[in-house]
Amino acid sequence: MEYTVETISQTKRKIKVSVEREVVEKEMNRILKELQRNVEIKGFRKGKAPVEIIMNYYGESAKKEAMENTIKSTLSEVLKKEGLNPLRPPVIEEMLMEEKFNYTVRFDVLPKIEPSGYEKMKVKIKDWVVTEKEVDAVIDDLRRKHGTLKPVEERNIVRENDVLEVVPTDGKEKGKLLIVEKGDEFEGKKIGDVVRVNEKELKILKIYELILPEANDEFARTLGASDFLNLRKKIMERLELDRKRVIKTRLQNAIFEHLIKVNNFEAPESLVLEEGRRLKEELKRDDPSLLGLAEDRVKSEILLHAIAEKENIKAEEGEIKEEIQKLANETKKRFEVLSSNAELKRRIEDSIIRKKTMEFLEKRCEVEYERE
Repeated sequence: MEYTVETISQTKRKIKVSVEREVVEKEMNRILKELQRNVEIKGFRKGKAPVEIIMNYYGESAKKEAMENTIKSTLSEVLKKEGLNPLRPPVIEEMLMEEKFNYTVRFDVLPKIEPSGYEKMKVKIKDWVVTEKEVDAVIDDLRRKHGTLKPVEERNIVRENDVLEVVPTDGKEKGKLLIVEKGDEFEGKKIGDVVRVNEKELKILKIYELILPEANDEFARTLGASDFLNLRKKIMERLELDRKRVIKTRLQNAIFEHLIKVNNFEAPESLVLEEGRRLKEELKRDDPSLLGLAEDRVKSEILLHAIAEKENIKAEEGEIKEEIQKLANETKKRFEVLSSNAELKRRIEDSIIRKKTMEFLEKRCEVEYERE
């Protein structure tokens, strides 16, 4: 066997392999003999059809399978010798049976990078102060959710804050309820009118008034608070937690933005396309800009793993066991069963390393907060 490895870019490799013709022919004969033993051919007892007959029926498919099997076995040997780890199964570009069996494959690999610029970082992120006005907005929303609908009998004209029962005129969807906002298309319309909204025509069937509960202690108790002041306190605490989560996410995004800027390397195309598809499903939209976001995400993960390796950040066995025990408690599954799942242990280990590496980076970050 002879082969050459071509480095196309930081992340792309192409391998051309030449194998003795006899290797493929031997594999093809093995496949044909196996077929001879197992397939049923009309006019012959099972296992008694001549190889020539089997060849007539299955020759092309046996040849293709033999070539593919030869690629698997020989390519595995080449990859091991060269220390190459394809990120996804190699793509066969060409396979030809001539004097020798020749084939070409290409695949992506992780780029070899020496991460830098993380020892001391300066970033800017936007912050805000949670206000009583935000608490009021949450309470107003809760009152709307717990309100009751009363049919409007005395008028036929739609007003702001009315609740309408509408139905698409195409008959493809069921009717639904919506609240009339100030200045939207429904204000001033009447029952029976058809209004076009986002390329859909909606017919107004009924008008309701939303009767809101009073914002008092009784209302607060229905939501699990001791009184109205306690409800406001709980909402303020929740909004503060939300703010801290957002600020943490912004800090991490700022760190990755900085690291991507100072570490110039190529993201593997196969991983970027995969992440792009995942984002498309996650965000429910198809936008060319998603590929840019996908590329940044892939680069962020590559940098994170490279920094963890450089700084020798690892997951201790005790930490892994602790996380498995938490999962066992949550799922009511036995610890021993979960511990025997190698893929689960790998994911937990990666998660711990990722968390510890982010904490490592955050400690080396000088943050300047800007008020929104």
